[in-house]
Amino acid sequence: MTDLFISVLNLTLAGSAAAVIVLVLRLLLRRVPGIYSYFLWIFVFFRFLSPFSVETALSLFPVSRQAVEPSPAYELIPSVHTGISAVDETANAALVSAAGANPAGSVSPVQVMFAAAALIWTAGVLLIGAVQLWRLIRFLRNVRTGVRMEGEEKVRLSEWAQVPAVVGILRPEVVLPYGIPEKDRGYILAHERTHIARKDHLVKAICFAAAVIHWFNPLAWISYERMCLDMEVSCDEKTVANMDLEKRKEYGTALLQFAGRRSGLWISPAFGESHTRERVRRVLKFRRPKAWAAAAAGICTVLAGCGLLTSPEPDMASAVSIIGGADGPTSVFVAGKMMEDEGEISISYEPASWAGTEAAEGIVLDAADPALPEEGSVAVLHGPRGVFVFCGTGEELLQAASVDMAGVDEQYRAMYEGGQEYGGPVFAARGGGGNAVVMGFMENGEWMEDHMYLLLLETGELIRTQNGARLAEIFDSMTAAAGGEEGEREERLVSETGLLQDLMLEITENGETAKYPLFPGSSGETGRLSE
Repeated sequence: MTDLFISVLNLTLAGSAAAVIVLVLRLLLRRVPGIYSYFLWIFVFFRFLSPFSVETALSLFPVSRQAVEPSPAYELIPSVHTGISAVDETANAALVSAAGANPAGSVSPVQVMFAAAALIWTAGVLLIGAVQLWRLIRFLRNVRTGVRMEGEEKVRLSEWAQVPAVVGILRPEVVLPYGIPEKDRGYILAHERTHIARKDHLVKAICFAAAVIHWFNPLAWISYERMCLDMEVSCDEKTVANMDLEKRKEYGTALLQFAGRRSGLWISPAFGESHTRERVRRVLKFRRPKAWAAAAAGICTVLAGCGLLTSPEPDMASAVSIIGGADGPTSVFVAGKMMEDEGEISISYEPASWAGTEAAEGIVLDAADPALPEEGSVAVLHGPRGVFVFCGTGEELLQAASVDMAGVDEQYRAMYEGGQEYGGPVFAARGGGGNAVVMGFMENGEWMEDHMYLLLLETGELIRTQNGARLAEIFDSMTAAAGGEEGEREERLVSETGLLQDLMLEITENGETAKYPLFPGSSGETGRLSE
């Protein structure tokens, strides 16, 4: 249910962005026929309902199609990557902070929040949908007893109808209240039959269903209300297209007699149901647009529609996302494609070679999750041979991956070739969630942009990233949140013989010490760490 709710959140963000765009475009189109604005609202509700869209550079959207993403592997915090960096950083920092608020707990507060929100959303959909369905069934049952109007096909007169309305989905018919003057009846029937011919009753039902799904979003209801107005205006304009001014005045009078009345239904197009003054004004001022004006408005509408139906192409800044929970370390996943022209590229590398009989001196422990050796925890080391990554299984640490960094980064090679003379940037690494490590060089306490790498343990992919400083910062904040009070736990590398084959990670916590071999059974042979 939570994943479904997250999908609805993505749809509501996309639909909201489309609604804001159309509200602005609608101001520019206020002097053109209402049919163009009506079409644009259909595109809006497509975005409220459809999880699919084409990614192009021509998109009008400021947000990505999957702005909120759940973790595919763990029950962790959804990550926000709208494509707007300020929004992403603020939202993700808040999510990470909430996740770290209860590091001793087994359930993240954000998980609880999303689960509760999903239940409230479901209850709202069921309640609003059930109330409106009950009203519709009651109305249909009552008007079915109406009398058929002689000489008119599929038209009923009913005392239960307050305003003219179209009822039925597959076989729609018009229901009229009693007492309509004969001179107005023709205008009313022409209007309602225009609705039927254009399938407006189907459009309105679908858009209402979308509004119910997004009941918590005010923009969904504003869009529905504006769509209904533009539907009615465009229907009025089509009905009076061939009328002279005198007949348009009579049509406006027919509208006015139903002003203030409502059917009680939100999904049934009804003559004169709302916005009467606006509709009468548009009817009296209506003029057929000139051919060039209609063509220009049509082209603008088509171009706007293409922009609304497509999503922006992702870049790496929005594709790399951080997720985490209070009961476990942070995880990283990459969504979408990487942008090579932005410096985000996947690079080839060799595993780090090692010899069990060589000295363990010079191996540095970069990162050790506070949860070690629990499943999903990570330890990261580096030395002259490269970077080594180990993952916890619950009882031991197993090698997960390694990278011969000297063959990847010239700064790493210079660091060990320089020996004791080297005084340059410092290499560091951060890991979390059992599936990712970010590493690179720091100078004067700041990460170096051109020397940052993201290693995805699940796929073995190594990415040179411009987003590494932010990833490292969030890894650090998650580790600190789960680490408890300072001084309670200590991790260090030890080797009784001084050889790599006897290297162990020693963890001391609350006066108890545990040792985890890192290169057991090497027999002194040279080999490679593989994933």
